[in-house]
Amino acid sequence: INIQTVQESEFVNLYLKELLTTLETSISLGNIECMKILKQMRQKYINASDNSIYKSLNDKNKFIYEVDGEKIDCHATSGHPGLPVLTFKDALAQSCNPSFMQIGLMLGAEKFSYYADAFGLRERTGIELPGEVNSSFASKDGTGGLAESNVTLATSAFGQTNCLTPIQIITGYTAAINGGYLLKPYVVGSIVDSDQNEIKKTEKEVKRQVISEETSAMVREALQNNVDSKNTGNAYISGYKIGGKSGTAEKLAKLRSEQIKYDKLIEENPELAATLPKPEKRYVASYCAFAPADDPEI
Repeated sequence: INIQTVQESEFVNLYLKELLTTLETSISLGNIECMKILKQMRQKYINASDNSIYKSLNDKNKFIYEVDGEKIDCHATSGHPGLPVLTFKDALAQSCNPSFMQIGLMLGAEKFSYYADAFGLRERTGIELPGEVNSSFASKDGTGGLAESNVTLATSAFGQTNCLTPIQIITGYTAAINGGYLLKPYVVGSIVDSDQNEIKKTEKEVKRQVISEETSAMVREALQNNVDSKNTGNAYISGYKIGGKSGTAEKLAKLRSEQIKYDKLIEENPELAATLPKPEKRYVASYCAFAPADDPEI
């Protein structure tokens, strides 16, 4: 292992940290020289991880990140006041698209796709309700897939491009904060008879472990910071440890569909089209929260 082979970067990710932890526990304690190098790597790349920054490119005072010629801006088009650079926690709290695009591209299509599957984002949850549908999630390979299109990978990294069901989101989110375990969701916890005797109980079913307990704890901390740092809104309650994150997605497919219908109507009946409102972009707004933030129960 040569410390010089590690790419110099301000970005420090969790996978390097987990790699070091694995190496440290698997290498013989007798190999003093190797352990020294691992210690150097940890000090250089891990101990300063809270100060890792994600730079947004400034283009005419607008926060824009360019991917393969496609310029994608942050919702905060004038930048984030007082934050010329962002830590990971800052990027999460500010919902900074350019930051997460950089994270997604650094992660790469292979690893991004692996974790999309691991968190259950491409499979039905198996909840005992009829009619559950699957997500529409970009594949790793194929035309326009994550491996072929950096734009698809970048936009997927900040939560666009793909369509998921609410229960898929909740199930994946739970795995991120409960210690890293993907669970099968259920509606009925138990069934009792007329005398309140329990005749059937649903046991917790763990599908797989997605991330380590340590990584999950870091996610919880970041999401609690997301609520605490704002100090406003319905998610924040003084004296309570709550974690959460908002989500805003553009319904571009819906807009395109309505625009096609509207354009066709203009050709066929311009007078009628003139009386109707033009198609406008619509949004899906969501918020996912949990408590207590350090030991989630709800």
